[in-house]
Formats: sequence, C-alpha cells, structure tokens
Amino acid sequence: MFDIEQWLPPLSLPNVGNVIQPVHIVLHRTTGRTLPHCYLEMVSIEAATNVIALKDRTALGDRTVRAKWERNGELLRDVRNTTHSTER
Repeated sequence: MFDIEQWLPPLSLPNVGNVIQPVHIVLHRTTGRTLPHCYLEMVSIEAATNVIALKDRTALGDRTVRAKWERNGELLRDVRNTTHSTER
C-alpha cells in the first residue's frame, strides 16, 4: 500500500500539534473495505490549491487519484451515514 503522506508535496499536511490526524480514510461499516476516496486536511489554502494542481489525475500506487475541493461536512456525512472512520 502506497503511503499518502509520501505522495503529497512536502509540507502539505498540518503539523500534528495543530490537527490530530490530517488523513481520513473511511471504511464501509458492513464490509470493512475502504471507500474509493479519502479526505485530507491541508496546512493552508495555498497548500491545498498546490496539491490539486500537482496531483489531480496522477497515480497513487495502482490508482488514479482525483484531487478536488469538497464542501464542509462531506467527511462527516460519510462517517455518519454508511461508514466508520479509520484515522491514519
């Protein structure tokens, strides 16, 4: 399994002192399998914009990744409705 943190440009993720866990991988409640997406908290809007520009439609291991903005609450919706979250 390829490490998401290694795939990102340096200094994209916030310091652990500022955010408990910046990578959110959500698992399906029934199957325990990962959903086909995850959520990342970036250190800044500029870092997020950079990640989207550099990493959208690039390979992460054997998958092509879409990097895009999500609305507030998308992670919470996924966690509450059909899944449980495993923090990385």
